[in-house]
Formats: sequence, C-alpha cells, structure tokens
Amino acid sequence: MFLFTQGDLKDAIRAYTAASILVAKLGVFSANETKEDIGTGSLKYLLLDAFLSELHARANGTAGGRLQTLQTAEGYLKTFLAKLDRYELLRDTDKVLLEQYENGLRRDAAKQREYKIAMFKREKEAKARLKALEDTLHERRSKGIVSVANGSSTSSGKAAGDEDEDEDDSFEDDEESAREHTLALIESFTLVAFTQLELVQQETQMLEHVAKNGPPPKLEPVVSPTQPPPAGSLKPIVIKDTRSIMQQQVFQPGWRQPTMTLDEFVDLERKRGNMLTGGGPAQEARMEREKEEKALRDSDADADEATYKAREWDEYTDDHRRGDGNRYNRS
Repeated sequence: MFLFTQGDLKDAIRAYTAASILVAKLGVFSANETKEDIGTGSLKYLLLDAFLSELHARANGTAGGRLQTLQTAEGYLKTFLAKLDRYELLRDTDKVLLEQYENGLRRDAAKQREYKIAMFKREKEAKARLKALEDTLHERRSKGIVSVANGSSTSSGKAAGDEDEDEDDSFEDDEESAREHTLALIESFTLVAFTQLELVQQETQMLEHVAKNGPPPKLEPVVSPTQPPPAGSLKPIVIKDTRSIMQQQVFQPGWRQPTMTLDEFVDLERKRGNMLTGGGPAQEARMEREKEEKALRDSDADADEATYKAREWDEYTDDHRRGDGNRYNRS
C-alpha cells in the first residue's frame, strides 16, 4: 500500500491544478461538442476534476480549514459531473440524481437502501467491464497489434500493401478499444463521484452544525444501583481455539485418556480424606493390643453372666421346695 504525506498531497494538487489550467488555455474541450466530437486522447482529461476532488477530500486540517477543503472538493465533484452532463456522458438516471444533489438530497430509509443496491450493482458491472477492456488492450499490445500513433508497428514479413491495410485496421481497432476503455473509466469514476459527493455533503453538514452550535457537551457517567460491576471485577472471557484442540485429538484413541498420574490421584484422594494413613509395626502392635483387650472384656462379661445366673438359681431354690407346683392335682 502506498503511503503519502500531506506534503505529497499538496504537490499532487498543484500538479493537477496546473494541468487543468493548461487544458482550459489550450481549449481542448468546447461547449458545443458532444462525446463523439471529443478525441480519444482528450477524453481522459475530463477526469482531472475528479482527481482534484479526491485529493482535496484527503487533505487534513482544522475544523474551519476542513470545512473549506470539503467545499472545494464538492465544487470539483459538481464541475466534473456537470461536464459529463454537457458532453452527454451521463445516463438519464444520473442526470436526475445530479439534480437531486444540487437541490438538496433527501431520501427515506427504503429508497436509500434501493439506491445503494443499485449503485453497488453498477459499480460491479463497471469494474468487470473495465477489467475486460484492460485485458483486451494488454493482449493486443503483447502481440504487437498496437496503433502506429502510439509509436508501435504491426508484425513484419508482409507486402507493403498488406502492411498498410493491417496498420489501418490495427489503428482503428486499437483506437476503438482505447476509447471504450476510457469511457468505461469515466463511468467508473462517475459512480465514485456520486458516492463521494454524498459523503462530502454529510460531513459538511456535521461541521457546519458544530461551527454553529459548538461541540456537544460531555456527558457525565450516571451511576445507578443496578449498574453492572466494573470491567476489572469481571472474569476474562477465554476464547478457545476449537480447531487446534480438535486437530490435537485426531490421532487419539476413542476412549477417554487419563488426565493425571497415579501420584497426583493419591495426593488428591488424601486431601479429600478418602485414604487411611499409618501401617507398619506400630500399627500391627496397636491392633494386637486392641484384640487382646476385646477378648479380656468378652471373658469378663461371660464370667459375670455365669455368676449372676448361679446366684439367681440359688435364690429360686431357697424360695421354692423341690416338687412345688407339680403335685398332679393332689393337695
């Protein structure tokens, strides 16, 4: 991409302005001519006003200087379109559109959308036609079939009469192709000019409004209780590269792979309290001691139970004689 400075813009503006003045002094164009009367080599000079408008629109400056620059660019655009209208290089729809711009363009949303769609289609067709003509000219020049006026000649090895006829045909064909190419270029710049004219007028209206009413006041932020938390307290949004993740999983088996080692799993389970610690000789001695204590407690409980049982039987025999309650209905 070509980078240019404001100094380069000023130099280009001076050069194109000098060329425009020279064209006017030489009387290249006449008011009573049409596009058929203008020579092929002169048609390209109609684009000078379009170039000057583009250069002025790119220039920077202060608010007041910018407004004056935009007004100059708008004047060049209208001059360019007026010349095309004078030499019958505008379509009927373009003439109506030019009158609307001169009278103050106003469109509703639906018409604005239709206009942009139509302009987009025309720009696409114009670029395709221009590309085809450029390819044709390049092909003809690469084969040596170029007009004698451009300093080239046709292929050699023919009779003089045949060469003269070929040169005449080549000159006519080449001039016709060059003229079609120039006309297509003019039409392409016409569409650009209408788009640029609308943008320039919109920016001019905004600058005039600012110059008349001053810049808009700076609004203070309103803090409400329902206001969301500041951006610093929010968690960052992590956008995962799903394509690279899927690419890494291409040559993996269909089952799930482990996500941690055995040592990591043991540490995690120990932190969760799911594993018993200890073991070794001390643990075995403690378990043996607990077993002996349990056996002793069990034996003591059995001895106490037998003692209580014997004692209850002695008390029962003291209160009841042998044979009581079993006298077979004898008194």
